[in-house]
Amino acid sequence: MYVQAPKTQAEVKITVKPEPVVPVIDMALTTIHGLGKIDLQAENKVSVWYKNEGNVDVQGVSISVAVNGTASETKAINAIVKPEETGYIEFTLPTDGLTAGETATVVATVTIEGDANAENNSVEQSYEVVDGTPAEPTFSITAENVTVEYGAESFNIVATIKNTSEVTANGLTVRLLKGITEVETKTLNESLAAGAEVEVTFTVAGPFEAGTTAYYYVQVAEAQANVEVTFAEEPVQPVIDLAITSISGTPSLDATAYLTVFVENKGNVDVQNATVTLKAGEKLLGTGTVSPKAGGSSFCSIAVAADKLTVGENTFTATVEVEGDVDLTNNTLEKTYTLTAEPVLSFTANDITVGKSDTEIPVAVIVKNTGKGVAKNVAVKVYSEAGAELGSTTIETIAAGGEKTALIMITNTFTNKGKLQIWVAGVDGVKWVNVTVTESTAIAAIKAQYGENVKIYTLTGKLVDNVKKGGLYIVNGKKMVVK
Repeated sequence: MYVQAPKTQAEVKITVKPEPVVPVIDMALTTIHGLGKIDLQAENKVSVWYKNEGNVDVQGVSISVAVNGTASETKAINAIVKPEETGYIEFTLPTDGLTAGETATVVATVTIEGDANAENNSVEQSYEVVDGTPAEPTFSITAENVTVEYGAESFNIVATIKNTSEVTANGLTVRLLKGITEVETKTLNESLAAGAEVEVTFTVAGPFEAGTTAYYYVQVAEAQANVEVTFAEEPVQPVIDLAITSISGTPSLDATAYLTVFVENKGNVDVQNATVTLKAGEKLLGTGTVSPKAGGSSFCSIAVAADKLTVGENTFTATVEVEGDVDLTNNTLEKTYTLTAEPVLSFTANDITVGKSDTEIPVAVIVKNTGKGVAKNVAVKVYSEAGAELGSTTIETIAAGGEKTALIMITNTFTNKGKLQIWVAGVDGVKWVNVTVTESTAIAAIKAQYGENVKIYTLTGKLVDNVKKGGLYIVNGKKMVVK
């Protein structure tokens, strides 16, 4: 989402949290294998397999083994066990107290604090106890890890089996397991002499889950080779797909305005410097560039000159272009604006000088219309410094590109200096005009001739400090007509 103001915007990312998952701890033992009989004369090793059947990682798992109810050994799994993860731990079974010919029961138990299901915490296996076994062949197995290409229908696991004993092996059985699940078993017809090797190939068919790893095991008798199989991720094909989602802003017939074009990147690769073009009809208004990241969006602002627009409907067409765009159906967007001719007014007013004897002050206000529309009934008002209205008038019309002067006569209440406020409808704010009060022209002329301390009397002998044009006064003892 975006919060917008003229020529700027802020991106707001909203994350919806998923439904909380209730943690469940559930460790299970699945099987014990690796041994045919318990031989009192041999080292008896078994593998105990476990699986995390809960939905959380667990740590601090312990597995213990008992033979015929007698505790034998406890081992801890030091690593973190993730959900659905399987593995095994090897144990060497004790033979103390066992007698040849009997059946021994081996019980393995897993322990983890907070386990929610105790029914799968143990597994058991019964073995015949013998005292010495006939000489049997022993083996070693080697196998390379495998990487499977995306889209492959099958892959091969190749294992090399060597007879490490001094006796010949006949009817050799080789098993392939995925985890604890048997995939395939092969029985070799030919004998494998002491010290000889044989190569066995297992072919595993798909389908496979790309981007995952599986663990396979090749087993012969008590020998085992671990094979890690990695399935390659699906290759990502670069897709370039830009789309214009909106045009915002307000064009004007009177001044340059900015229109903002928003572009979304619907592809999976970042795009640098895609070209955005804005037209009004066939007139090119301007161009810009955007560089949206994959899955994101970007915008550019384009200056639109007033002289390229006309009164009435103006259809704006925004187009984004970048090499390799796979879908051109969403690269263009139109938006229609209906523009009207509006007047744009401004005014000026000069400072004023008046004489003390002037009873009125003429306030001249020059109003200009620089817009493309006719201004009608424009109110002009004069206010005192304190905000009281002193006078007003109305200009009926001002043509586009024209100007008119409004003359407002107000009463002179000033004795020295002061200020007036001029307001014109359609123009923001007011202008201040300074008013300066001076001596009348006649008094100024008399004082210039006779000095500042000159005495002026009426014919009746009254001393005055102001005179009127055409009046008869006595100045320095002489009669004088003020001109």
